[in-house]
Amino acid sequence: MNNDDLFIACVNGDRKAQGFLYKKYQGLLFLICMKYIKDEDNAMDCLQDGFMHIFKKLSAMSPNAVVNLDAWLRVVMRNYCLDIIRKKKRNVTHIDLENSSYNMVDESEFKISISHNTLLSLVDRLPSQYKKVFVMYAVEDLTHKDISNELGISENTSKTNFFRARKKLRKSLYDLDYID
Repeated sequence: MNNDDLFIACVNGDRKAQGFLYKKYQGLLFLICMKYIKDEDNAMDCLQDGFMHIFKKLSAMSPNAVVNLDAWLRVVMRNYCLDIIRKKKRNVTHIDLENSSYNMVDESEFKISISHNTLLSLVDRLPSQYKKVFVMYAVEDLTHKDISNELGISENTSKTNFFRARKKLRKSLYDLDYID
C-alpha cells in the first residue's frame, strides 16, 4: 500500500490501515519522541498518545488533501512532544536547588555566600518568562537552542531573557547587601 492510499484509508477510519500506519512509522516516530522526551518509558507513552492524536487529526482531514505523509507525521509528532514538554513546564512552580549543582554567577566575577532558601526566593520573584529561561539554562543545563524549541521562542529571546534574569538577580543581591 503506497502512502497516498494509506493516507486515504486512515482518513476514512480504516482500522487495518491505521494498524499498518502504526507499524510502519512507530520506529521513526519513537526516535522523535526520544529526542524530545529523553526517558524511554515516557517517550513510549508519548508515542502512544501521539498516535492517538495523529488518528484524531487524520479523521478530521479530507481524503482529497494533498499530504506528504512522512513529513506530516514527523511534524505532528514533534509538535505533540513539544506540547507535552510545555505543559509539564507550566506545571513546575517550585525549583529544587538542594539537589542541583547551581552556580548563579561565574565564580571569576565574584564569590558570595547565600542560603539556598534566599536564592530560591530571589529566583521565584523573577518574571515568569525570565524564571523559566533562567532555570532551564542555569539549573537544567539546557542550551539556548533547546530552550527556544521547548518554549516556542527565538534563541535570541532566550538569551535576552537569561541576561535580564541575571541582571535582576544581581540587583536583588545588591539590594540585600550580598554584593557591592
